Amino acid sequence: MKAELPLREELGSYVIDWRGPEMPVVTNWDYRRLKRGLALCEQIKDRSNSYIAAFGYLLDGGSGKEVPLDGYEAEAFNNMIAAALARQNVQRANTLYQALISYQVMYWYLYRDAVQDSITRFRRFLDEQALDSTTHATAMEARLLKLNPHENNPEYKNYRERTLRFLRTALTRPTTG
Repeated sequence: MKAELPLREELGSYVIDWRGPEMPVVTNWDYRRLKRGLALCEQIKDRSNSYIAAFGYLLDGGSGKEVPLDGYEAEAFNNMIAAALARQNVQRANTLYQALISYQVMYWYLYRDAVQDSITRFRRFLDEQALDSTTHATAMEARLLKLNPHENNPEYKNYRERTLRFLRTALTRPTTG
């Protein structure tokens, strides 16, 4: 047990008291940290030849229900967008940008205002490809208004209004330069 104490102390630092919708966006740094934590669990298990709880179970106060890999979906969208642009498939990249923004609004409690960064990158993409940003703003606004029809709490309503206001401003303002 004494030899394993440093490993167990490091594992203890991974048990974060995230509750339900307050979970933050997960980054590559978090994912690398989770992989290290899993490796530590495996080391302890191998050394002690006994059962040890899976690392995912340690998360979310031990329930294991909220393993925080949700930010990875947004990263996957960004990778697919980059691949589409590398193939010069503008239509696919456009579709993926809109899907990413919709995804982030759908899971608003995870992404909060990270969607604003996606909207800003979408505007840059539209400008680079000489696409009409006003048309896209109108289409995105209509799409986002239909998302989460059963979400009635005031926090979501404020979030949606703030996001739509940012969308209108970012996609309809004239570009400088």
